[in-house]
Amino acid sequence: MHLLPYQNLATRKQILQAANGIYLEGTIRAVMEAQKCTVDDAICIMDNLELQELPTKKFYQLLQKWIGERVLVEKTPGNASRIEALYNIENWFDEPLYVILVRHPLATINSMLQYDKEFFHHFDLGVTSEKNLRYNELTWALPYYNILQFMEKIPRDRYFIVRFEDLLQKQQHVMENICQFLKIDFCEEVLQPYQNKQHKMLDGIKQIEFAVGDHKFHQYRSIHPEVATAWKASSIADLPLSDISWEIARKFGYTK
Repeated sequence: MHLLPYQNLATRKQILQAANGIYLEGTIRAVMEAQKCTVDDAICIMDNLELQELPTKKFYQLLQKWIGERVLVEKTPGNASRIEALYNIENWFDEPLYVILVRHPLATINSMLQYDKEFFHHFDLGVTSEKNLRYNELTWALPYYNILQFMEKIPRDRYFIVRFEDLLQKQQHVMENICQFLKIDFCEEVLQPYQNKQHKMLDGIKQIEFAVGDHKFHQYRSIHPEVATAWKASSIADLPLSDISWEIARKFGYTK
């Protein structure tokens, strides 16, 4: 929803509108779901709240009120890139729980390059520039550096680390542990993430749009464990990473 770095909705709108207006759509889609309303009604609600300069904390409280006993999940990927956003969670919520999803840095870099090639046609993977590689490495390293610093301040029973590779290869075991951590009942449906997509807020606010995120999600039908190690067959497998990246990776159990 791209909320956590901002103290109020007016500031958020001003900054995100100047950068990329599509990032404003997450809250509109959330309001549509919480209020069971149309996109026009949700836009009107957000416009009014932004004019009021509603504090972001109050907006989260409003969302929680609207959804009742359902669990509010904030999963904006960029949250961890700004450590102040992580501390805002602690300041605004009562003992929040954190599920930290991490993937091998080289696998993540490879995925980013594939995304750029398929959706933006920026470059051929065989002639990827050093600048692009290092940018993608930083995109992986910075959030996890922040997370490691943040974890030192958080009680151990309030965060749960999930490795992407384990999630794919030991899916039921990992999902059972996640449900136990979140104190929610395990059900078989969590093992079928590509089923019942219409109930998972995967669309954008317009009928032709997908939500910001994995643009290939709608092509998938089931989980393929081999994806966890597919990157090892790519040219990225031999990419040298910085010492700091490997230091971060080792904290999550990865080795060269």
